[in-house]
Amino acid sequence: RAAEMQGAQVLGADDAGVSRAAEALRSGELVAFPTETVYGLGANALLEASVLRIFEVKGRPLSDPLIVHVASKEDATALANLAGEALQVFDVLTEAFWPGALTMVVPAREHVPAVLGAGTGTVGLRCPSHALARKLIASAGVPVAAPSANRFGHTSPTRASHVLDDLKDASIFVLDGDGSATGEVGLYPVCENGIESTVCRVDVEGKKLQVFRAGAVTPAQLEAALQANDLQHYEIEMLRKHAKVSAESKSDGLMAPGQILTHYAPDVSTFLVLAAGGSDGEQSAADLPDAVSLSSAIVLDLGGRLEALKEKALYYRDLADPIPDVARGESDKMADAEEWTPCRRAASRLFEALRETESIEGGTCVLMPLLSVDPSTGEGEAGGDEYRFGVADRMFRAASGKQISYEVVEAQLRSAG
Repeated sequence: RAAEMQGAQVLGADDAGVSRAAEALRSGELVAFPTETVYGLGANALLEASVLRIFEVKGRPLSDPLIVHVASKEDATALANLAGEALQVFDVLTEAFWPGALTMVVPAREHVPAVLGAGTGTVGLRCPSHALARKLIASAGVPVAAPSANRFGHTSPTRASHVLDDLKDASIFVLDGDGSATGEVGLYPVCENGIESTVCRVDVEGKKLQVFRAGAVTPAQLEAALQANDLQHYEIEMLRKHAKVSAESKSDGLMAPGQILTHYAPDVSTFLVLAAGGSDGEQSAADLPDAVSLSSAIVLDLGGRLEALKEKALYYRDLADPIPDVARGESDKMADAEEWTPCRRAASRLFEALRETESIEGGTCVLMPLLSVDPSTGEGEAGGDEYRFGVADRMFRAASGKQISYEVVEAQLRSAG
């Protein structure tokens, strides 16, 4: 039936909409749905042909694995080939963080389609906490493979309208939880975390918990859960990979999603601004005065790091602003400074803000501060803010690692008078 559809069809988030979406998943069709992280493009994970349609619709390389969403830990263990200490660590972490924004990469059972793990023999498993996602998966009665519901490499969607912006011509269903695709009042909150899940794998031999992608579950939270269950001998290893692949890439399969250099990128040239004399130790500052004009620059700041550019830039927004923007669907609880740190607020807003830059008239580039965070030690800027790992990672990949020195921007400030 998917072949008969002409473009995306929006479903309401009521019982009838969920029932139709669940039926579509069972029969092999694709359904975009909200989670607490971003909107996902879902398929029945046990139907290989349906899973392959995800790659086709997104333009995603087969070397980039998918995450399978399940309704419970029991459903996850039916897909995972775990035993011994690996199973013990899996049980501890899923008990602590499921349902929630933690993905565990584990050895897959034989019946799990190999394409899910990019041929590595593994599968990423997550049990989401978003009420609509849980209702859909339970109603479908099948595990749901779902990367972000966007075209490959573009900024992840946190609204149903974002999904339509990218995939309106695809034969898919869109379960509109936030009301943005229909213009109605959303029955469910927007994707509150704003960035994707934390992805990790247990290395029993090396006694390490390897974090492939930083996300909403922080290293400190992972460490605390391990220590509380007599697994303190496990070290948290933050990995940072910048793979360069395309939709036509024939490269070896990656162990986890979110490791490609150009990722989460808006359709506007984006740069990271280094502090005066700064460097992240990985890539030298790009001296690009011709590519960056402050008068047409869109500045997405974090905690006032680039506030000096506010008056001269075309547009300025501080993603760490403690005042919730109700018009954008932000929750009042974002004002809770104790629970909502600056980087957590920035994480919640980042993808929505990056997509907004594409509609700002006259904007030719996006400037964001470079958060220098050592992935192995966590040292660097925003040192006490555990969300710094996820935010720094998404900003870096949204800019494809392109950097410009603050001195270049400062020179334009002086010439602008």
